[in-house]
This record gives sequence, C-alpha cells and structure tokens, in this order.
Amino acid sequence: MTGAAGDALEQPDFQLRDGRGLAVAEKWYLDALLPRPDPALLVLTLVSLRVLGLPPLAWAAAELRSADGSVRRGATRARRVRGGHGWLEFGPVSIAGPRLRFRLGRLDGDLEIRPRHRPAVLCDPIVRDTRQLVRWWVEVPDADVSGRLWWPGGGREVKARGYRDRVYAKAKPWRFPLVKLRWGHAAADDLATVWFEAETAEGTIRAGWENGRVESALPRLPRLEDARLVLRERLAERLTGRARWLRPIARFLTSDPCQLRWTADARLGNAWGRATYEEVAWGSAGLPLVA
Repeated sequence: MTGAAGDALEQPDFQLRDGRGLAVAEKWYLDALLPRPDPALLVLTLVSLRVLGLPPLAWAAAELRSADGSVRRGATRARRVRGGHGWLEFGPVSIAGPRLRFRLGRLDGDLEIRPRHRPAVLCDPIVRDTRQLVRWWVEVPDADVSGRLWWPGGGREVKARGYRDRVYAKAKPWRFPLVKLRWGHAAADDLATVWFEAETAEGTIRAGWENGRVESALPRLPRLEDARLVLRERLAERLTGRARWLRPIARFLTSDPCQLRWTADARLGNAWGRATYEEVAWGSAGLPLVA
C-alpha cells in the first residue's frame, strides 16, 4: 500500500508515556533495507531515559552499513523531546506524517516513509508484574522508504523497504526481566514478515506478523542466504567508550546486554529481497561475540 493509500493509514501517537518510576526507558528503532545491487542497512535509534522521575536524558544515533564494509555514523544528545499524534521532535530528528529528517553531523537524512500496512501489536506487554513492565509495538511493520542520505564528502539516494518499532520499559536495569531476545524482519516484492521470540523468567514468548496478519506463533521464516554479521557489541562498552575502568559498573547497571545483528538476502514466496535480524542476551545468558 503506497502513495495516497499509505497516507490514509493510522498515524501513531508519539507522546512520551508515563515517566514515573525508578528507571523508565523508551526507544524507537527504525531501519531501511536498501536492495541489491548496492545493499545497505540504515538504522536510526531514538532513546529517552528517565531516572527517579527527573527530566529525561535522550540521544539519537544513526548508522549506515554498506556491502563494502564501510560504516557511517552520526549521533548526538537530544535536548528537547516532545511528540503528539503523527509528529515527533527528538532533538535534531523530526517525524511529521510520512517525513523523517535527521541532522546528526556525520550522517544526515531526509526521507519519506510510506507504510504498506497498519501498526501491529504482536505481544503487548512482553513482561508485566507489580514492579516491572516491558511493552513493544510495531508501528510500521513494512514501508516504502525514499529520499536521500548525505555525509561529509558524499551521499546516496535511498529507495528501500522500512520498519519501525517502539519499546517502553519500566524496569530495574540491573535486573532486566528479559533473558534472551531474537527478532527480525524481511521484505521482498509485495511480501513482508516480522518474527519475535523472547525468553523471560516465566517462559518463552513467540509471535509474528506476515503480510498484514498477526500470528500467535512464529511465522514461516524466510529462506536466508549470504548472511553477514554487521554488529557485535556489548552495551557497556558503547556507553563507557575508552573509560575501561567504568565497564564493570556499566555492566552491572545495565544487566550487561550483548547484541548481534545480521543482514541477509531473504526469499519470501518466489521473490528475493532483504532481511535483518538480531539476538540480544542479558546477564548470565550472555552471547558469544563471534561471527
């Protein structure tokens, strides 16, 4: 569903949720899968963190990973965050209807995102008890993305398939209620799919979305070929940078999440497209950070 039809789809409410609590985090994740013959993965993350009800700390980061192995990144703190129905101002990042703009210094973009389907609720909440709450919404399960990216000394046009989700977590970061998370999405021709699997202390949650339908179990996974590991990271290392002496503290305070992300060619039905998928593990579950 593109063009005027895409405009008619429901616009999400970007207003920040209840920020009361020991630690409350909200995160928007957006990616765009650029196709062959010059495949690439664009990822944009917007994070807001409130501690003890104080004003939020917020930051925005984007990266473009190309097939030749090059990575272009931009990131900055967001000093002003506000949103409403169909619009969001997150520091130097803005969303207004289908238009997304970001100015992150070393990577900027001006894109149009035209959803092909309505927002999807696959499993909400993921965790809820008297002390912790983790929610997840897929605001854009599949979209057409067009526009331009630029950076110092270069740039490129974008024509891609896109995705956006939102996470809200009111939890103790040092006792995060998830153990492992596996998720991904793929798009090819007029087909698209999203898969999700989370391990918690109470058991395993599985859900999916396929071509506009929410599935109560994992959907048929696409056939994946030429998979490439494009991210291998511990959150504590990213947060502390060169201050190695802070890493043990950061690992304790964040439950030491480890993240792996891949891209691949994906076959859905008789069509070939692109996919990206991740594994994240917290605490003692750990993930071997190897290819």
